[in-house]
Amino acid sequence: MVIERADEHGSALQRLLSVNGHDVVLTDEGLDGWVRLTEDHYDLMVLDLQVVESNPLDFCRRAKERKPFMPQLLLSSEGEAPEVIRALEAGASSYCVKPVNPFELAARAEALMRLKNDLEWNEKILRFGDNLVDLQTYHVFRNGRCLDISGVVLDLLKYFIKHQGEMVTRNDLLRDVWGCQVNNVTRTVDMHVSKLRRKLERDPRNPRHLVTVQGKGYRFIP
Repeated sequence: MVIERADEHGSALQRLLSVNGHDVVLTDEGLDGWVRLTEDHYDLMVLDLQVVESNPLDFCRRAKERKPFMPQLLLSSEGEAPEVIRALEAGASSYCVKPVNPFELAARAEALMRLKNDLEWNEKILRFGDNLVDLQTYHVFRNGRCLDISGVVLDLLKYFIKHQGEMVTRNDLLRDVWGCQVNNVTRTVDMHVSKLRRKLERDPRNPRHLVTVQGKGYRFIP
C-alpha cells in the first residue's frame, strides 16, 4: 500500500515495486488509504505524512494497532530529529526525508518486507489470507485484530495447521480432536468446521483455505 501524492514519485515507486513482483495499491488520499488498509492485507505501508490532512501520526498509531506486523515506511519533508523521533514512536519502521530517490525508496521498501518475512519465520508465525497465527501461543489475528477462538474450534485449527496440505477425514477429526471412535456423528465435525470458516475465511461459503474434499473430508491450505 502506497499512500503518496499523485505525482511522478508515487507512480515511479509503484512501477519499481511492481517490477519486483509486488501487487501495489497507490492512493493519494488518507481516508481512502485507511479504508483500503482496514479491508485487506498488506505487507507494507508507504505513507507520505503530508497526504493525511489531520494528525498523520495518529494515522500511523491506528495503523499499528490495526496491523501490528505491517512495517511502515514514512515520507516527510520534515527532517529534524524531534519529528523523526515522534514518527518512530508512533509506529514507523523507517523514515525518509523528501525528496528521496525512487530507487532508494524501493530498496528500503524491499528491505523492510524481507525483514518482516524473516521475523515471521523466526517467531514461528503462520500467515494466510487476512490471518496471522502465532504458533507458540495460538493467538489468531485477522486484519490485526485478535480473534476469539477457543475450545474445540481452536483444537480444530491446531490440528489443521499440524496437518496442513493433507486430506483429513471426518473420522480422523473425530478420533484425534474429539477422542471419539463413533462414525455416525460427522455433523458435529461439519458444524465446528463451519464455525472455524466463519472466523478465518473472507467468504465462508466459498472457502479458500479450509476446503472440502468431496465425499472424504477436509484439507487446510495456508
